[in-house]
Amino acid sequence: MKLTWASALGALVSLEAVLSAGIPSEVGNCLTKRHYFNETNRIAAPASSGQDRHSVPIYLDYTKYDWTIDYAKEHVTFGANGGVMLSLMPPDKSKGILQGAGSKLSSTRYMRYGKVTARLKSISTTPGVVTTFITMSDIGDELDFEILGLRPTAPETNVFYHQFEHLPPWNLPLVNQPSGVRSVPISISGDGGDYHIYSIEIKDTEIDFYVDQQLRRSYAKKDQADPTAPGGFWFPDTPALVQVSVWDATQVSQGVAEWAGSSINWGIADPQHGFYAIYEYIDIQCYDDKMQPVAKWPLDTLDNDPQGGLGVDVPMDSDGQVQGVPSNIGVANANMTGDTTVKKSLDSPFKDPSRINRVASPAGLSMTSVYGPLLAVVAAAVSSILLQRI
Repeated sequence: MKLTWASALGALVSLEAVLSAGIPSEVGNCLTKRHYFNETNRIAAPASSGQDRHSVPIYLDYTKYDWTIDYAKEHVTFGANGGVMLSLMPPDKSKGILQGAGSKLSSTRYMRYGKVTARLKSISTTPGVVTTFITMSDIGDELDFEILGLRPTAPETNVFYHQFEHLPPWNLPLVNQPSGVRSVPISISGDGGDYHIYSIEIKDTEIDFYVDQQLRRSYAKKDQADPTAPGGFWFPDTPALVQVSVWDATQVSQGVAEWAGSSINWGIADPQHGFYAIYEYIDIQCYDDKMQPVAKWPLDTLDNDPQGGLGVDVPMDSDGQVQGVPSNIGVANANMTGDTTVKKSLDSPFKDPSRINRVASPAGLSMTSVYGPLLAVVAAAVSSILLQRI
């Protein structure tokens, strides 16, 4: 194949188009592991916590940290022999706060295909409170288990697709955007406050939800044709983080409050821990592109740093840097799609495959100026090839 100046210029134009498109990755950076939450040096927390913080800072080295406490680290308790307890505490009405203060943990790695399992004890028989075990992608592909205190023996499953595609960096138009698919509640045996094992299996053709190793719901891609996109499917298709949380559903909206229970009886909450859920472990099993279990995917995913980080109470800067530990790898949280800033510099090249080509330009900068150095390198290489052929 003869390379011409025209084809070289076309290659550069195509490269910039890819860089500026913000195309989501389809691979993730999954590592198979069962997490007992006893390695607290691999769990990071923000420098300041509060209920208004609902996402992890933008960049974090996922080889050093497995989990982040996204907000309210004071409501997270680790067991002496493993496990983690998330508390929902009464609102501070003296400050005009009406919603109870919950907490949330997120994984630092993204999984494209695989099976995630949690053994957990939910908040039981308390209307208005919700215990969750979910996966969430940057663009808003979301798969949920939600256990309501109002109906603790009837956990619900939800499927959401591209909830944030109208936000940066995608900026796609919303056309008849579905709000989600909520299943009929699943009936489970025993007390809803007992430990149960919940699993979400994500494959290229279907999504399966299990309770206590029993398949309880299947969501097949072939049945989800997207009427707004001929030939497309309303089916989650991006790598996602694993997240767990407890939250007060009574102050979000009237509809949500009616769904979860209109009010919470804070008088029966534990004086020290409020209402709480306990997660004994979370197991993440990666699948490859053939839907087979593997140790990691893709195969070139970086392994964990065996030294880990500095621990759960080490303050984290707003950009995700942990004091004393260089962030060698940039990794973004699932809920930062509305953030249009770009980190000014990294300690090493940007390596996280789940975020390649996805950061938006900061105000006043074009994608050409952001990626100019990379384009210059490519241009120099193309020029060298051409000169050798003249």
